[in-house]
Amino acid sequence: MKRRKQKRLIVLAEDANTSQLAEGFIQHYAVNEHRCRIHKYAKGWKDAAGVASALHLDRNAEDYVVLVVDFDRDDPAAEIEQGVARRISMIKKLVAGNVHPDRLFILGARSETESFKVAMRKYFKDSSLSYEGIGKALAEECTDRQNRVGAWGDDELVHN
Repeated sequence: MKRRKQKRLIVLAEDANTSQLAEGFIQHYAVNEHRCRIHKYAKGWKDAAGVASALHLDRNAEDYVVLVVDFDRDDPAAEIEQGVARRISMIKKLVAGNVHPDRLFILGARSETESFKVAMRKYFKDSSLSYEGIGKALAEECTDRQNRVGAWGDDELVHN
């Protein structure tokens, strides 16, 4: 009897900081870490999109891909929503044809990871949180049925 292939979550991180954030998230008890694979971090969001494009998921059509990036506030003069939308559009163009749009998710902080870390330490009221610790705390908020928005409603994450 042939075993059915299990769906996987492939995480592509933009840099070391976002990779640590993803590591913390999947270490949470509610996440099945055996179905998650974090690729060695990329050298920026364009490189992460390029790696996603090279995955050729047509053979593994059931897998999901999450790109963890920071949106750098790439154009300080523009509204952050415009900058985020522009970057997401660019990533989707780079990945088009290789990852089905319904299986691609792009998450990230609206600014650089250091600003994000400061904001999350303030939100969670813990000045010692590492990126992994922040990832675990965000995963915990996802399991909290009483807390509908939480940190995900913070200026750094609300666009997700």
